[in-house]
Amino acid sequence: CSEALFEDEGFAERELAALVASKVFFHLGELGDALTYALGAGKLFDVREKTEFSVTLIAKCIDQYVGLCNEAAAKGAEPEIDGRLVDIVESMVNTCLADGQFEQVVGLALEARRLDKLLIALEKCTDVNKLLQYSLKVAQTHVHSRQFRHKVLDTLVQEFLKQESPDYISISQCILFLDEPDKVTEIFLKLLKGSDDDVLLAYQVALDLAETQHQ
Repeated sequence: CSEALFEDEGFAERELAALVASKVFFHLGELGDALTYALGAGKLFDVREKTEFSVTLIAKCIDQYVGLCNEAAAKGAEPEIDGRLVDIVESMVNTCLADGQFEQVVGLALEARRLDKLLIALEKCTDVNKLLQYSLKVAQTHVHSRQFRHKVLDTLVQEFLKQESPDYISISQCILFLDEPDKVTEIFLKLLKGSDDDVLLAYQVALDLAETQHQ
């Protein structure tokens, strides 16, 4: 059977045997075993395929990867993850970046607490401001760890400030969540020393903060 062929280290087509075994277990509804053998299939398990088999197992890969990353973060340790699982996730991320699916990369980055992947998505995308806005929304609504959310917001503030025309309203919202009023003061002072439009923006930021601040 295909499982036995995969276990035979002398068999030349072990990866093909693993892929066959994975598909058999998939159709039997045994997703855990299907994923185990998919990991053994190496490059033959193509993350670009849009088949039910591929899409389902990639989703399971991501869930397992995210779970391991979060377990390690809760313990303050580095995650110990099967290198083959990491390879599949990395391949999926690279595929998303190549296809312009930057929001998917941001979602994975925030779920798995991988700020490096968030920064890569921001670096590669063509509309940075739009992706920053999306990242801010996800961070505020779906990142439950207070400590990690603060790291995300602090990173977003730095990235917002790098833009040619920084979105000071979004920056101020981030700083509000970070509870760092001194930084808001710096923004007000900078805007009030600027053009008439900058002064008006300072008023807008002040009104928005007054409306959304924690009473």
